[in-house]
Amino acid sequence: MSIIQRAKKRIGLIKPKRIIIFCLQRSGSNMFTSILNQHREVFFAGQIFKGNPSFQNNLHNNGVIPFNGVLFDDSHECREKFNLNSRNETELKKRNTKEFVESVYRSFEKLRFESRIIAKLHGNTIYPNEIKEIFLEKNDYKVIILTRRNLLQNAISWYQARQQNKWVTFEKDNKPTSINISIPIFENYLHDVKEDISLWRNLVKEYNSDFLDITYEEIINPNFDWNKIWDFLDVKRIKKPAPYTKKLISDYSHIVNISEIREKFENNENGFLN
Repeated sequence: MSIIQRAKKRIGLIKPKRIIIFCLQRSGSNMFTSILNQHREVFFAGQIFKGNPSFQNNLHNNGVIPFNGVLFDDSHECREKFNLNSRNETELKKRNTKEFVESVYRSFEKLRFESRIIAKLHGNTIYPNEIKEIFLEKNDYKVIILTRRNLLQNAISWYQARQQNKWVTFEKDNKPTSINISIPIFENYLHDVKEDISLWRNLVKEYNSDFLDITYEEIINPNFDWNKIWDFLDVKRIKKPAPYTKKLISDYSHIVNISEIREKFENNENGFLN
């Protein structure tokens, strides 16, 4: 932003544009947002419903009001609890989801000079009616849906991260320990992510939202045109900066029951393992 634009923003004459990313776990969202955040016009506020006390305290220290509902991590067990809470009247009544989201964006709009404020949400974060009311009904948010074409690879990556409690790595040589995948948990995860993808896509189309639907496979392609992203955000085009994160796994030799996984889940809908 120019000095004049920054001054106008500071006194409230220019309101930054709001962007929300709906993304699967293990969809490359950390890599993707690390690139977005290197653009001088973009600020990434994080996974705002992250069930991490230090992260939530950081939001609070920046002027964000506390969220009154239950926050979850990225485990399958928490997905089950999230679904159970959808029928808990006490939990639903105390949730201040709309006010919390508004507080996040409003706080960073005041604190930051960037003209685009971005946050991200995973599945098992907020309920469909909250997505509609907060992000879609007024059509004042740009929406990015980030998924993976190969859901089988996505599920294995999620399962390993869950087992090791390691969702991001900056190491060049990451050697995973052996794991035996629980078929029921694995199957439920695949079911859940398909539901999430279908929900997000159906909702943005229903509300005629300004959205961009991209995949992990697209953004890791060396020939991917990043102007597609910058143009959607309506910011100056820049060359793709280098991502900060590394892949957690490069092959599946450490998975004890990989043959069973292949036999049961490889198909055109889920994808195939290399």
